[in-house]
Amino acid sequence: MISRRFGVALVAVALVTGACSSGSKQASKSPTVEANGPATTGTAAPSGEAASTTSSIPAAVAGSAPAAAGGSPTTSAPASGGGTPTTRAASGPAPQASAANSPGPAPVPGRPAPGPNAPPAAGAPATPGQPYKIGGIFPLSGGISALGRPAEQAARAYFQSVNDAGGIDGHRVDFVTEDDGGDPNRTRAAAEKLVERDGISIMGPSFTPFSPDLVSFLQNKGVPFIGFDGVNVEGFSSPSTVTIGASIAPHARTLVPYWVEKTHVKRMAVVYLDVPPAVTYLKETRDVICPKIGCQVVDAQPVQFNTTDYTSMLLRFRSESVEGVFIVTDPGSAVKLLLQAKQQNYKPSPGGYLGQHGIYLDLVPSSCGSFCDGILAPTSLFPPQVPSPATDEMRKVVGRYFSNVDFGYFTELGYVSAKLLVDILHRAGSADRGRVLDVARTLTAYDTGGFTNPAHPVDVSPGREHDRDIILMRMEKGTWKQETGWLTPRKF
Repeated sequence: MISRRFGVALVAVALVTGACSSGSKQASKSPTVEANGPATTGTAAPSGEAASTTSSIPAAVAGSAPAAAGGSPTTSAPASGGGTPTTRAASGPAPQASAANSPGPAPVPGRPAPGPNAPPAAGAPATPGQPYKIGGIFPLSGGISALGRPAEQAARAYFQSVNDAGGIDGHRVDFVTEDDGGDPNRTRAAAEKLVERDGISIMGPSFTPFSPDLVSFLQNKGVPFIGFDGVNVEGFSSPSTVTIGASIAPHARTLVPYWVEKTHVKRMAVVYLDVPPAVTYLKETRDVICPKIGCQVVDAQPVQFNTTDYTSMLLRFRSESVEGVFIVTDPGSAVKLLLQAKQQNYKPSPGGYLGQHGIYLDLVPSSCGSFCDGILAPTSLFPPQVPSPATDEMRKVVGRYFSNVDFGYFTELGYVSAKLLVDILHRAGSADRGRVLDVARTLTAYDTGGFTNPAHPVDVSPGREHDRDIILMRMEKGTWKQETGWLTPRKF
């Protein structure tokens, strides 16, 4: 019976991480929402009213009460070489409500009548009424598409909600995205296309964790990057890159000490995807954190997206008397490992399993059920599985345009990054690159409206990495529950 269920679960993982579209016409399936768990340490989790943003944003910018917009996003034909088509959001994804039963957006003063408009020169600020052309790069296919696809959908949904409410001061957002498949070579090619051929003004929300040179390429081209994922630390030192996300270090420096102190694990193994960000997690744990708090990484095993056999690895850990396993992989690989551990009935003691923020996705607990109860993962954004004014709004907006979106840290980061960019464009009054960066440099105490710790407004100004507080989540009964309130990362 176990092996049969295991086979069914693996098929489910393959389907989720494959190329099926999350914007299908299937009925929406909302993940389980849990109430706030106890705040074991740190500041209590926010509840009640949402914190206000640092400036008053008109309804046409905030996207409140958008009208349904008909039509699906237009997709250009793929190149002859078999490249992935470019997706645009001129009309946006088809919302789930019927457009026939909803009025169109109200006319906006200064906005031109419908009809063809000559596009501005590449990278030039939009003239009155012309769209703001924003770029984005995501792994919509390949091994980490389970993270990339929902992040793109969340960003696109927010932009479309703004368009449906009249745009940013009369300017629609044209969100032009490219699929890099998680391949750094394709990331660079996608960026060159967006900047040099499509003529984007700004690179917006993106998820490119394996790219070593996207930040430097955009900086050299003079293109602001508002919506960097924060995974690679070089983005924080760029004078033209802005992120609400946190790097690996604060996630690890909150998660690992909490786990060690809670479970008293001493001998741990690390299973990591053989890519630079995961190696950073390994080094941070093995070389920085454990020597200070009394734990030891006794084994570290690299894996690939296509690794299917974890049985021998788990048997090795058992023979080494490993007390806990830290999983630093994509969600699909984490599910494969955990299902094979479940088949062996192997849960190391006293630490069990631990997950980094890349496995914080609804897919993981829903796939392995109660066997995964107690597994922790970190997030620097208020968890979307926990009701709050901010997360309720996000689910409502995203659900208006897409069904079955898998919520997790990077999904939420895509949405919050889009929200930040819209606010910056409104404050700047145009998509002029210099004005956009001038505004970004002033955001040293930015109130995200409940997506980050409301007690500590975040510094999102470019040029250096800023402090971020962290919440820890716990798998329980097939979903994520809140383990802690806001915690301040340890200093090492």
